[in-house]
Amino acid sequence: MSRTIKFRAWVPKYKEMFTVAILSWNQDGSLLIKLKEHMDADFYRPGAAEIQLMQFTGLTDMHDTEIYEGDIVKFAGYSQDEKFTSQIIFDQGIFRPKMWSEPLGFYKSKEVIGNIYEHPELVKRSRHE
Repeated sequence: MSRTIKFRAWVPKYKEMFTVAILSWNQDGSLLIKLKEHMDADFYRPGAAEIQLMQFTGLTDMHDTEIYEGDIVKFAGYSQDEKFTSQIIFDQGIFRPKMWSEPLGFYKSKEVIGNIYEHPELVKRSRHE
């Protein structure tokens, strides 16, 4: 079983999401990132105020949209009438909705409706409907 490992990055300076092209490590062990859309720029350091790194979960939603850590996803519950939205987090070795403990792959019906950086208002609305 193989899984695609890839990342995207939110850069607050540009208020834009970018594709990560290169991950590298400094001699001191710190992570460096090169963005596909800015290959001529210097490397970024994730976690600093200048960039936020998000990993691909390996899953897609009902529209084949890739799901990343930090996305806001709308889920159907056990019945079609039960719906909830939640931020996707990586916790204890699994990607999961922040409000539940089951792995993301447990949920059959899921739809990416935004992410925590470009749509912060959706984070406040993450709940049962």
